[in-house]
Amino acid sequence: KLHSIISYNISLTGTFYELLAFMHELHQMDRLIRVADYQISSTSRKGGVGTLEARLRVIVLAETE
Repeated sequence: KLHSIISYNISLTGTFYELLAFMHELHQMDRLIRVADYQISSTSRKGGVGTLEARLRVIVLAETE
């Protein structure tokens, strides 16, 4: 089977636990969906205690017909 790659850039805001839970759900979902890379930074300077911002690049392999 041949596959094409679809790439998504996703931005999230939440606690460390929430961000980790989201990435874990992606990992458990399907073997054709992967987080290719990510960046996590603190947004506490904006007044949100314990709030983080994440930028994910998610790769999805799609079957070509």
